[in-house]
Amino acid sequence: MHQHVVKSDGSKETIKLDKITRRVRRMAKGLSHKHIVPVEVTRRVADSVVDGISTSEIDQVIASEAARMVTVHPDYSILAARILASRLHKTTSDSFSETIKEMYQFVNPETGRPAPMVNKELFDLANDPATASRIDAEIDHERDFNFDYFGWATFQKGYLKRFRDRVYERPQYLWMRVALGIHGSDLESAFRVYHNMSQGNYTHA
Repeated sequence: MHQHVVKSDGSKETIKLDKITRRVRRMAKGLSHKHIVPVEVTRRVADSVVDGISTSEIDQVIASEAARMVTVHPDYSILAARILASRLHKTTSDSFSETIKEMYQFVNPETGRPAPMVNKELFDLANDPATASRIDAEIDHERDFNFDYFGWATFQKGYLKRFRDRVYERPQYLWMRVALGIHGSDLESAFRVYHNMSQGNYTHA
């Protein structure tokens, strides 16, 4: 009997283990080819999937199984984090400025009242087309794939803006948000701080 995965649009398809292997292999690019074995990760995942599992849940299983293999090689921790970063990128906007506007205009569904997640000064920067374009162009999305599993889990749980189970921003957006919070419309200074934080030179925490 074939097991099925529920895709993000609600449709179903047969779980294809070779598709999982290809995804793991793509995420492992640049890691230790000697120690990272995509088919072994897939084998472990196959033992955990159930019929009706969602693509998001499969990614969680892949990340968990990869993280458990960290005793084989530390690159498995980076692989696990990359899987989760890739999943977050699928559920968040590619635009920092659009994300800021969405968070500023957030309405609490429980009360029906506006509940901005960011301040108006930041919203004003994101709402100016010329400024927003400059900020969006400065974001380096690939740096979200530089975490290890523990670092990613800590970041997502404790730092990224969220409401219940939905995470609104990416790590790069947090760092840019903090940089702009410090320097405001002084974009050159803000960009310098953003790049230093996102490359791990120091942290606002």
